[in-house]
Amino acid sequence: MQTISVKCKLPVTVELRCEIDRTLQRFADACHQILEVAKSEDCWNTTKLHHKVYKPVREATGLKANHVCQAIRRVIGNAESVKQIHRFKPTSISLDVRTFQYIEELQTVGVT
Repeated sequence: MQTISVKCKLPVTVELRCEIDRTLQRFADACHQILEVAKSEDCWNTTKLHHKVYKPVREATGLKANHVCQAIRRVIGNAESVKQIHRFKPTSISLDVRTFQYIEELQTVGVT
């Protein structure tokens, strides 16, 4: 399967923009919570970390299940590439086939 990264601007209403900003903040908060557990327990295996953080992070942030899983992957991925993570900014979110849909005929996207 091919993976592509997309950076694009989406015109959204003010109400939707506020909801997106809240979700981005929750995603960053989830990454911080996950990172703290990973550091304190020296756990850098995705599966083991998932078992330790999934339920508490989901309850604390209110994120959808797939977003929590993506946050775990982001923390592990950043730890592997950067070695020292200090802060996650609420400026992006990782999406996958379960959380992102592109409808070519309508030139629209759907995001969970």
